[in-house]
Amino acid sequence: MKYDAVATYDCGPGQVAPARRWAHQALSQRLADGADGSEIFADDVVEDAVLVISELVTNAIRADCSHVEVGITVEPDAVLIGVVDDAHGTPQPNSATGGDVAGRGLQIVAAVARQWGVRPAGLDGHPAKEVWALLPLRKKAFLPADSAVQ
Repeated sequence: MKYDAVATYDCGPGQVAPARRWAHQALSQRLADGADGSEIFADDVVEDAVLVISELVTNAIRADCSHVEVGITVEPDAVLIGVVDDAHGTPQPNSATGGDVAGRGLQIVAAVARQWGVRPAGLDGHPAKEVWALLPLRKKAFLPADSAVQ
């Protein structure tokens, strides 16, 4: 996995919260460090990234992985999220109904991401898969100081 920031976790139910905290801190720092003079809606993309990572790490744990690796890269107009796990199978969106308490994770990812997908990967020298999502960075528009909005 080639990302600007990477964290690895053992798979277990207690690992989702640390992955969320790490993602929030790592992405917030990268957005602050990479300021290009324009302001972005950082809180929005950080919240979306934390949500996506939470859903993807949860999916990996439910699929019985042994390790999961989370990566974040800030691109000029997007944030790339990747979650690599060694669980068998390829994640597919489910058709959850109103009463279901699970099965909406990939639907949530699809709703907030510009694009997402699954590709082969390696983890600790073993075959694995990477579920990735590209989240748009929305920049704030500024009017020149001498312009008036009427």
